[in-house]
Amino acid sequence: MDVIADDLAENVTPVWHEKLFIRHSEGDCSGNLKLRALSDYLQEAAANHAAHLGVGLAALAEKKMLWVLSRIRIQIDRMPRIGEVLTIRTWPSGFDKLFATRQFTIYDEFRRIICRASSAWLLLDAETSRPLRSKSLPVQLPLNADQPVHFEALQKIEPSTCAPAFEVSVRHSAVDINGHLNNAEYSGYIHDLLYAETGSAVNVSSFSINFLSDMKEGDKMVISGTVGEKDFFAAGIKPDNKTVFTAIGEFKQA
Repeated sequence: MDVIADDLAENVTPVWHEKLFIRHSEGDCSGNLKLRALSDYLQEAAANHAAHLGVGLAALAEKKMLWVLSRIRIQIDRMPRIGEVLTIRTWPSGFDKLFATRQFTIYDEFRRIICRASSAWLLLDAETSRPLRSKSLPVQLPLNADQPVHFEALQKIEPSTCAPAFEVSVRHSAVDINGHLNNAEYSGYIHDLLYAETGSAVNVSSFSINFLSDMKEGDKMVISGTVGEKDFFAAGIKPDNKTVFTAIGEFKQA
């Protein structure tokens, strides 16, 4: 049985809100928020809410468990710019088999929705990396049945053979507290791929990523992809031909 419930303690917030100010270091050369920074905002809000709910990094570490992001889909109605104040709203939205799902909505300072996202997370045994069922969680999670689910099905993105664009090596500064390449870095690689293939800045309107294999400090992978007039496919491939991630998305010229 999934561990989800509406009868939470009074001091638990089932839907989380955070305010953000876009710093200069988070903007690209045109002043728009970088894809990497956007992804970082989402994972930070998710981590903060998980900690509040009692299923955050520290609480799960005591149980030798951890969360890993498996799939995410992000729709961008308008990319915000340096200096804007944003509000992120996020909530857990139940379980789909082994996946714990979480939704995000980002508003600008005029309360207009500028971004929506749906994500799927796996609960892993920290020692074996084997997936665990929701009943392993130390506390119940809110059901949030009255809240929207932005994207019902987060599709599996199949690997595809395409031309290599560049190679990356995982730097120490890109490794997160779990010892893996942080998931926001993959959005940065997509940004770099699009620039390398188009020769100019583009506005990404939507993208989805499947995280398939972890990367650790010193690991290498080749970023490959196919970029059309309005859409793209991207993947990261290790030297042993193991696929690290796959991604698809749509964009328009800036």
